[in-house]
Amino acid sequence: MSRAHALLADNILTYQNHPSVLVWSIGNELPIPATGAESAYIAGATALAHRLDPTRPVAMSDSAWPGVACQPAYAPLDVVGFNDYFWWFDAGDGGTADRQQLSPFLDSFRACYPSKALSVSEFGFDANRDGPVEERGTYAFQADSAAYHLRVFACKSWLAGAIYFLLQDSATFLGYSGGNPLPTPPLDQKGLIDAYGTLKPAFSSVAAIFKATPQIAPPGASHAVLGGAVGSRFDVHAPARAPAAISAAARTIATGASPTPAASVAARREGVIEIARASGCRIASYRLGRPGSIDTSPWSHPNATWPARQ
Repeated sequence: MSRAHALLADNILTYQNHPSVLVWSIGNELPIPATGAESAYIAGATALAHRLDPTRPVAMSDSAWPGVACQPAYAPLDVVGFNDYFWWFDAGDGGTADRQQLSPFLDSFRACYPSKALSVSEFGFDANRDGPVEERGTYAFQADSAAYHLRVFACKSWLAGAIYFLLQDSATFLGYSGGNPLPTPPLDQKGLIDAYGTLKPAFSSVAAIFKATPQIAPPGASHAVLGGAVGSRFDVHAPARAPAAISAAARTIATGASPTPAASVAARREGVIEIARASGCRIASYRLGRPGSIDTSPWSHPNATWPARQ
């Protein structure tokens, strides 16, 4: 523990005047639930960082999953980050395998730490090839998944921010797969840019959402969600090749009643329509059925197995 505190002190004293430092991170994905030694480390490291630099908050990131208890050990922290790999890595006996559980999980995370600044400190998906959107590791899967997660984040007005991991593919260690069923070890290919500098399709998708989102907004301001506005008016986007009747049907599904502008519908992949409910910002996916209809059974990923976290 003394070595860890010494390393933290060295980092702060070396980089405290750097304008790019927003917070001091004292750990990443430490064991859950926190052990006694971990609790002592968090308390001591937070106090040390506050003493050496009282101008910046102190943070730590974890990799919780649905059902994990609130962690009293996090009490000294100013910021708690969540490394979000819903729909990619399996954690908590499949608790993160269903991306529709992301929104309620974030709400429970907020309930655990209501007095903390909360952020998504990592989220990302490997991509190294062309292929269908349902296939993990394809460019289409990455672009669709990143956009979905960003739409969920935009529903959470209390969320301090989200960091896509990572910007460009990079080398890790021999044998690394990153959860990709067809990996290219040792590369971590979650990047929006490949190792040679080529932009992946997800780059433009993430960039468009970033540009449409107010980075600093006054309290009560709405958040942009691909053409809609959470909590106020919602636009309906029908698939390009679908009949106009899809819009009315989608509205009815989203509201449960009349075709009023109460939900945002976005078809961002072939044959699937997504609905963001105005109430609670819950996002559900539905498959397009025969022309002019929607199969109201929630769309799920065809792959039943999910990789363990590396």
